[in-house]
Order: sequence, then C-alpha cells, then structure tokens
Amino acid sequence: MEKKDDKPRKSFFEHWRFSYNAPVTLTFIFICAAVFLLEALFPNLVMQSAFTCYRTNFGDPMQYIRLFTHVLGHKNWDHFFGNITLILLIGPIVEEKYRSLKLLLIIIITAGITGLYYVIFTPDTGLLGASGIALMLVLLGSCANFSVKRIPITMILVLVCYIGKDIAALFAKEKSGVANMAHVLGAVLGAAYGLFEVNHAKKNAPIPPPAAAPAASPPPPQTYSAPRSGERIINDDDEADHGYRRPSRKEQRKNDYNINRFG
Repeated sequence: MEKKDDKPRKSFFEHWRFSYNAPVTLTFIFICAAVFLLEALFPNLVMQSAFTCYRTNFGDPMQYIRLFTHVLGHKNWDHFFGNITLILLIGPIVEEKYRSLKLLLIIIITAGITGLYYVIFTPDTGLLGASGIALMLVLLGSCANFSVKRIPITMILVLVCYIGKDIAALFAKEKSGVANMAHVLGAVLGAAYGLFEVNHAKKNAPIPPPAAAPAASPPPPQTYSAPRSGERIINDDDEADHGYRRPSRKEQRKNDYNINRFG
C-alpha cells in the first residue's frame, strides 16, 4: 500500500520570488511610467511645468529643479517606449557592475549637464526625455570590457552606430526636433566615467605577493664503497666505546703491502 505524502505542495510563489534586482534602474523606469501616465490622464498638467527643461529666469526655483527632472518626462508613447526599452536592457547590467549608488550619481550628473547645456546655449528649446541617460548607459556598458592600452572594438562600433547620426544631425540644415546634443553629451559622459573607473580600478588593484622562494634541493644520495680486504668497518660509536683508533694513511698503506705480500 502506497503511503500518501502528507506534506502540502508549495505554491508557485513559494518556489519563485520576485527580486528587485536593479533598484535604481527599476525605480527610474517606474517614475518615468508614472509621469507618462499622469500626462496621459491629465494633459499639460505637470509635463510643461515640472518635466521640461527650458530657460525662464534665474529667480525661478523650478528652473533648477527641471535641470534634473526633465529626464523623467516623455513626449509620446514611441519616445517613452524606445528609451525605457534600452534602459531596461542595459541598466541592470551596468548597475550590477558599478553598483547602485554610483549609477544614481552618474544619472544625476548626466541630467544636470545636459539640462544646463540646453538652458545656456538653446534657451528657446525645451528638453525632455531620458535619451541622454540611455546613451550614457550604452557607452558605460561598452566600457565593461575596457582595459588599459586596449580599446574594445565593440565600443567603437557603439560610438559609430549611436552617436554618428546624432553628430551628423547637429550639422544638418533641417532640424528634426530630436535632442541630438543630449545624446552626444550622455554618450561622452558615459564613456568618460567608464574610463575613469578602469583607471581607478587599476591604481587600487592589490599588489600581488612576491613569488615564493624555490624549495631547497634535497641532499645528494650517499654512496657506499665496499671495504678493502682486511679493513674493519667501524663507526664513531666504536671508537668512543672501545678505544679503537683509526689507522693513519701510512699505516694503512703498510697493512695493504703486507697483505699483498704474504697473501
């Protein structure tokens, strides 16, 4: 008779648990989604005033806040989906390598620099979107295999594919309405921070311990020679205990002569 298993079977959620594996990346995406949903439900409520970077006047406190919050806003679904997909693909890998705090710091720096550039040099243009952050992550991820005196070909291809068209668009006569300079600045900041991390890791690398001295070679094996005829084998204990004196060379030659002579 078979015994029934009295243990209750575990449910799916007891076998598998969700992991918030990339807190900075996921939190950033959730905030962007919340802002996008809020704008979709209530158009022109907060997008223009809080999540679009443009110049007003130096006494406006929101101008300084928008320098950093403009990366959370997006114009339409295609704009939002393109940036979020790229950040979801690369963000967790970069965050695992560089840690959450460093990634948060470089995101804030990238947002501030791109926002400041557009406020100073293009005061009549509004900037919003996480394209600069996405390109920063792309270049930061391509620097993962970078080593001193070795430039990975993948990083060069990434620069050509992602940044080449943006640099060409900067010199085009017809403007496409895309923040190409934000892409370029994000990529440059990502590559610069990646190279800084490589050099910093090399300088702080632990010095390997000195090589151990080679082991001493074993002593050569002792050889044994058969005693001559008539020679007594003694050791040091025999001399000390019985008072036996080892014959000198002259006496040994005389003994050998007598043995050979008299047979």
